[in-house]
Amino acid sequence: MAPCLDSLASRRVGLACPVLDLQLELIKQLRHCNHSERLDSMPVSVRIPTPLRKLTGGHADVSAEGESVAQVLDDLEGNYAGFRSKILDDSGDIRRFINLFVNGEDVRYLKGLESGVKEGDEISIIPAIAGGAAFSGAA
Repeated sequence: MAPCLDSLASRRVGLACPVLDLQLELIKQLRHCNHSERLDSMPVSVRIPTPLRKLTGGHADVSAEGESVAQVLDDLEGNYAGFRSKILDDSGDIRRFINLFVNGEDVRYLKGLESGVKEGDEISIIPAIAGGAAFSGAA
């Protein structure tokens, strides 16, 4: 339990419905805490492509928190070391061969890494596919 909640949780708010009143008081206190974790960010689902699943322990879907794609990537990096470098280049831009989608929309056509996300959204990481043989048209 967070340190600022210890004293609040150990005392009882003496109003008509103690449980409800305590919950309301806890919510008020949470809004004023200065913890590093963000209380207003909610989990989003992140679809992990096969080549990156070794970083997530083989998981195809993981949850992450943040209010933007950049914050979600930061959260993923905190949980899966090395993740960010597979998605972003040295200048912090999305790698050319990586496509990021929020609910099916390419973030390059939204606000890039600052594209907002909310609880229940899905971020898909899609590596670009290249190669193959040129079609000559002759049979």
